[in-house]
Amino acid sequence: LLRHGAKAKINSDLNLDMYLNRNNWLPMCTGVSTIRQFMEKHPKGRYIVSTSRHITVVDDGKLIDTYDSSNQRVKKVFYKSNF
Repeated sequence: LLRHGAKAKINSDLNLDMYLNRNNWLPMCTGVSTIRQFMEKHPKGRYIVSTSRHITVVDDGKLIDTYDSSNQRVKKVFYKSNF
């Protein structure tokens, strides 16, 4: 999985993108700034949402996480069209 040798972080953006792409998750543009706004705009579907220091899941408009990260700013979003 690591492309840049032992010094690369496992959770780096490049490795996350490569892993998700290999597993048929597609990137998407969001036009929103927070996870809460994203959930309101996308009430259906399963999404992986990346913030600056965290990754979470939004499933049919509900946040699936260990804490309330809904006020964090969205960095990237991936979706899988065949759920």
